[in-house]
Amino acid sequence: MPNLRTTSSTALRAGGGLRSAPARARRHPRRDTHHARTLQLLAGLLAVGSGIGMLIRADLGVASWDVLHVGLAGVTGWTVGTTAMVVGVGAAGLAALLGERPRIGSLLPLAVIGPTIDVTMALLGPATDAVGQGALLTGGVLTLAIGVGAYVTSDHGAGPSDLVFLAVARHGLPIWAARLLVDGTAVVAGALIGGPVGIGTVVVTLALGPLVGLSIRVFDLAPAREVVVRRHAASDRALGDELAWEMA
Repeated sequence: MPNLRTTSSTALRAGGGLRSAPARARRHPRRDTHHARTLQLLAGLLAVGSGIGMLIRADLGVASWDVLHVGLAGVTGWTVGTTAMVVGVGAAGLAALLGERPRIGSLLPLAVIGPTIDVTMALLGPATDAVGQGALLTGGVLTLAIGVGAYVTSDHGAGPSDLVFLAVARHGLPIWAARLLVDGTAVVAGALIGGPVGIGTVVVTLALGPLVGLSIRVFDLAPAREVVVRRHAASDRALGDELAWEMA
């Protein structure tokens, strides 16, 4: 029988209020050390950056915040990685103003994901045909899901963009509505300045939630009792449950 570990955190009631989140159980508690979780966080962030770089090189559309990053990079002349770091700093600052305190897992992505995106893009180069685009899209989504599952389950805090929608949710919106508002704003703003929106954006939106849910289970983090966060996007429920726990 696995040992149980309680994490001080909160989840959302159906009406948008806060309640205590469950205790958590790891199937392999000997792995649950600060050092191991920090290494898992770093590996996850490297995977996230690599996945984003692959999606950009697929040139079929990217995830919500990356639409903004790529669009701003085209306007400013910065690399996508540099732009992601600058936007991340702004997102973390906005979340702090709204009452969501950043943790190490919120700040470390600023130093890791951006450079990893740039290195991945430099190593891969653009896809030259439909087969290459499909391969990069598939590999990017899978790599991104693995990375998100790793960094979320490291228990070091949510990323800067996630902090923003969690902060908005704290002010009364249901978590699904807060996420839709924040991510939708990023997509619209990015698209208006030339960010790539396409079939890849749809694929990432539909596939990432279920894949992250599987990734979370692979990384041995399981709820000690069931938590249900009522959301309109059922495919994103697994990721929403984990991110709600980061609202401690």
